[in-house]
Amino acid sequence: MSPVGPVSSSPLGVSGNFLVVVEQVKPVVQVVESYRDWVPALDIAGVVERMVAAVPERYLAGLGRVVLTCAGELPRRRRGKIWSKKKKVPIERCRGLYHHKHREEQAWIELFVDNILEPKPPRFFRSLLVESAVGEVLYHELGHHIHSTQARQHRDREAVADEWAEELLRDYFRQKYQVLRLVLRLPLRFVLLFPGARRWFLLNRSRRDA
Repeated sequence: MSPVGPVSSSPLGVSGNFLVVVEQVKPVVQVVESYRDWVPALDIAGVVERMVAAVPERYLAGLGRVVLTCAGELPRRRRGKIWSKKKKVPIERCRGLYHHKHREEQAWIELFVDNILEPKPPRFFRSLLVESAVGEVLYHELGHHIHSTQARQHRDREAVADEWAEELLRDYFRQKYQVLRLVLRLPLRFVLLFPGARRWFLLNRSRRDA
């Protein structure tokens, strides 16, 4: 059998007589549920998975996982305070935290689901309200990751993270609600016309600490 001749140039890459196919590895961000006795009544893991999947891959580079947990179940050793928006806030009152890369461990995000869902969302438009509450926190913490690893800015980190959260959440809603986007800037604006939904949204927003 005669040997294979040189392969012509190809965007896939050539090495001698062998064709080398280089696949681009997509960032894989795990969504991990870490509860003890408390369990959310809603499928928050599914919501987070969809929201992570909607983020452009370049923003997820270096992020290993998103951990869903309960602030009320934090061990005593973690019940300290952190600086957030120029003030100290007890960790058990936070809705989310961003953890930078440490040695061989990738950066990760921690979401305190019990705080995110407090107060309990009304049945009317529950799915959209929960997506808004979860997305606001998830994308805020992801904004810290983007700011830290890809788009450094010399200004207030919380303000930068808020801007990323607004942009990513808006893009998520535009992708998911393509019919409504023709009429509304954000589906959430329509939902907030209803008193019960608006009351819950404002109460939930008033609890923002981190």
